[in-house]
Amino acid sequence: MRRINGAFAVAATMGFALAATAADPFVSNCGGFSVAFPGNPSLSVSLQKLPAGDVPTVTFGQRIPDGVFLVRYADYPAGVAAEAGEKLVKNARQAAADEVEGKVREKDSTTLSDIPAEGFTVAHKNPATVSISRALVLGNRLFTVTVLGAANAETRQSAETFFDSFQIHADAMPLFEAGLPDGSGGFREFESGCLLGCANKRGAALRCDTYCSCVRREAAAGQSEQEFSQWLNRVRSSSLTPKEKETFEKRQAKCLALR
Repeated sequence: MRRINGAFAVAATMGFALAATAADPFVSNCGGFSVAFPGNPSLSVSLQKLPAGDVPTVTFGQRIPDGVFLVRYADYPAGVAAEAGEKLVKNARQAAADEVEGKVREKDSTTLSDIPAEGFTVAHKNPATVSISRALVLGNRLFTVTVLGAANAETRQSAETFFDSFQIHADAMPLFEAGLPDGSGGFREFESGCLLGCANKRGAALRCDTYCSCVRREAAAGQSEQEFSQWLNRVRSSSLTPKEKETFEKRQAKCLALR
């Protein structure tokens, strides 16, 4: 699996003018968004170690000859984002600068998928290169959308095109806003955990997005998040009845071909 997390550092040594993004949007089922990457992105998942618990960070990214396009999201335990939403965006902004040994040069209020967001531009250590981002907190999820390229008007136009193509799916919003008080076992946590395990085991990591969304949907089967959490705990403790196990295995089998 090719990790895209180092894309900032690679791009910092390059000079380029970005090409336009593709007309057909890429759809992330687990991410709950669509966006016009130039082609098929890569998928990687990493863990942030926080006092509130481990937070999976999912990155979709594509490197092309003249730039890098990234969409990242992280799902925080219930209540963390509500209490520290602005701090999460600030941390994302600083992390973008630290990763390229650069500095935040511009910051403004803007929108992403018609939702209030913060825009910021990072000047890289290599002065010929910049990264332009927009970030927002929706429910318990932090989204960061970024374009890296040459410090010129073409990059800014490509970034605007990429940002304008980014759309959060209305039917996914309840998943972002949901979450159990203890931060465990909910829909988002299940999908993120599934992505982490699947992406680390399989070379075709991008297919894990479709697979994990399918497994969560089939496993939930109309349950509330609390019911799903209780059911998931029973799966983990191997306490399903034979009939329940058979039902789940049949549902899960529908998703295996997608992986």
